[in-house]
Amino acid sequence: MKDIGQLLRESDPLAHEAGLAVDEVRRMRRTVTGAASVDAGSKASTPFWPPPVLVGVTVGFALVLATIVGRHLPPPQDQAAIGGRVPAPVGEAAMPEPARRQLQFATPGGTRIIWVFDSKFSL
Repeated sequence: MKDIGQLLRESDPLAHEAGLAVDEVRRMRRTVTGAASVDAGSKASTPFWPPPVLVGVTVGFALVLATIVGRHLPPPQDQAAIGGRVPAPVGEAAMPEPARRQLQFATPGGTRIIWVFDSKFSL
């Protein structure tokens, strides 16, 4: 019985061909090495700074520019819009009651689990 390796070797269409002549192989090799040497010579025209340094300089410039522009902008009128705390009016609690929080989980089979967290729960 023949194994898979023997079957593949026997059915290989290129196994019985003679291949390229020695002159053709040498001509191809010269063409490839010549093209490689031309590409190696063109590396002299690469920029002076390597790309990582150029990226670093660009990011640094953007940060400096953002800092300068940010200092000249007026402060926002609504403190809550930027996440700041607005002082509570006199007579009201400083900390408002937190809202109910939920965590919902659904499986591909259709099972849904909903957890409701009680903010007033204490041990």
